Amino acid sequence: MTTSNLNINATELNQFRATFIAATSNGTLMSADKARMLLLQSNLPRELLGKIWQLADHDCDGSLTSDEFAIAMYLVSVCKKGGALPAALPPSITPPLAADSTAVTASDNSWVVTNELKAKYDSYFTGIDKDLDGYVSGEEVRPLFIASKVPQPTLAHIWTLCDINNRGNLNREQFALAMHLIAEKVRGKDPPKKLTPQMFPPSCRNQPQQSSPPKIGSSVSAPVPLKPGDYSAIKELDTLHGEVDQLGKEKLQLKQELVDKQDAIQQKKSEIDVSL
Repeated sequence: MTTSNLNINATELNQFRATFIAATSNGTLMSADKARMLLLQSNLPRELLGKIWQLADHDCDGSLTSDEFAIAMYLVSVCKKGGALPAALPPSITPPLAADSTAVTASDNSWVVTNELKAKYDSYFTGIDKDLDGYVSGEEVRPLFIASKVPQPTLAHIWTLCDINNRGNLNREQFALAMHLIAEKVRGKDPPKKLTPQMFPPSCRNQPQQSSPPKIGSSVSAPVPLKPGDYSAIKELDTLHGEVDQLGKEKLQLKQELVDKQDAIQQKKSEIDVSL
């Protein structure tokens, strides 16, 4: 079976989605442990299952959406029939999967973040929006962004792209877009220099970009001007690096002080022994 012939028919897709719903408690995400258990039932070599996982976990977050699970199960069936895995997912089986299992055709109303992924990223957003104001700051997203291991300059660029109105924070849609771009970078695809029309969050379309402060009483924080090449767009990232450097210096200083004290104690002990 060639890459061009890879295609999940409607019957297979519905079957895989039914299995996904039955195996998950929330019907949104399947944990790695649950997916591993199901994949191992295929009796395929673990190395091959590992490659299937890498292909199916499209956003590289360590869990599977319904579409990602369907892709994994389909690739398992391909291998069991003697077929070979593709080096990368062809468009025909790349999320999102339509009812007829072909990739969704782009339209003026489409968005690069699928409804399924948006639901996943919304759950992340809810977990880090500590003040429940409907926006997340650089400080709130910092741990999640850093965990991606994407270079800081790239994270800063992604932040700049997604902070469309230059407010210094992200709403749910902007956050979802940022997570999408980070996931794409993890998979080796660089973020664009500027957003394409289909990257703009639906709520931000047909709205002029603005750099003026929000109206008094707005729930968002004051805007943080972003300069070209300024990698402190997520300022907390720079702060974190500074804190780490400072802690390292303090640790070395404490070690030196400890050595000095130990030498002084040893010297004093020698003097006492001599006097006795």
